[in-house]
Amino acid sequence: MVLRVMGRYNLNMKIVLIICMASFKCFAGGMPDLIFKSDFEQAAKRVFLSGHSLMDNPYADYLQYIAENKGVDYNWNQQNGIGSPIRVRTSGDTLPDTNIWDGYLRGKNRDTFDMNVINELANPATIGPGELYDSFIITERHDILGTIQYEYTNSLLHHYHNRLLTGNPAGKTYLYHSWWYMDFANIQQWVDHQGLEVKVYECVAEKVNLTLESENKPRAIANIPAALALAELVERILNDEVPGFSGTDAEKMDLLFNDNVHLNNEAIFYMAAVSYASLVKNSPEGIIIPAEIATDTGIALLQIAWQSVSDYDANFVAPTMSQCRNIIETEVCNSYYNLHNQPENIAFCQDWITDNNFLYNPFHWPDPNLIIWPDPM
Repeated sequence: MVLRVMGRYNLNMKIVLIICMASFKCFAGGMPDLIFKSDFEQAAKRVFLSGHSLMDNPYADYLQYIAENKGVDYNWNQQNGIGSPIRVRTSGDTLPDTNIWDGYLRGKNRDTFDMNVINELANPATIGPGELYDSFIITERHDILGTIQYEYTNSLLHHYHNRLLTGNPAGKTYLYHSWWYMDFANIQQWVDHQGLEVKVYECVAEKVNLTLESENKPRAIANIPAALALAELVERILNDEVPGFSGTDAEKMDLLFNDNVHLNNEAIFYMAAVSYASLVKNSPEGIIIPAEIATDTGIALLQIAWQSVSDYDANFVAPTMSQCRNIIETEVCNSYYNLHNQPENIAFCQDWITDNNFLYNPFHWPDPNLIIWPDPM
């Protein structure tokens, strides 16, 4: 039996609680659910987001809605650049070796445009006096192998995370897994690929964690398995397990997607629930469903989001760089470039990841060619 005490309680209840805690037994059955001061403290999150159209509003608004409905003291700001890789949101139109970093001065923010992100992360001015960002959600452009090869994904994720640390050395970054276009005539190919592509995002996060460790900083890059969770939702919808989605498979996807990559409100709400579960490690279930989403659909979406993240977290093991090179060579290159309708690039991808062409392969540790960009001037 679980004993929870909320609000005021009388003397008899106090005595029962003291006896239970002293004996570590409460009624019949095993360990009690002990009550601590933290049980009554309101959770707080101060979140900064950096992304593109797959993380555009109302994604951030739904994330706030879920958090606040779950009793979280929540505040946030964002930098959004449609179609942008991390490079555009950091070094701007130039490569990072110029050390200009004017990309941090661009993008749509919560209430304004072109905020100085470097200053905001170091000394937040938009989330309340004395507040610091504790969480940072960022995504890369949705052609992840191309951005790793040509857009400095790994080293710029490291650079952006260090901007978070200037304001809060205990800050944590969450790498959000974006997704490629879906061919509604070949849905299963898209679904199957997400289970492979999430491994690439895990490899990016792990390489940055190794870099941080080498700098005597905490491992602080985690993953939000967004596209993997979306693939699970797609499978549930195709199996008629989610209320509100009916018709042929293509018609069901029309109800989920706004086109063939951007999502409708139901799916955006779902992605916010996946993100909430990843950030707070708590279920998003039990909230009031927004008016624009059917109640039975919303309830199902929250349940699937929590199950997906819970399963992912329970089975996650950080990869080694050798494992990263192997899975990219033997599985990801083929699946990725077939999904992108560019099978002619498979061999080039395999040469890259096995260090047999001119492109830098970041998936080595130790890495004799490690790239660490200087702090902004």
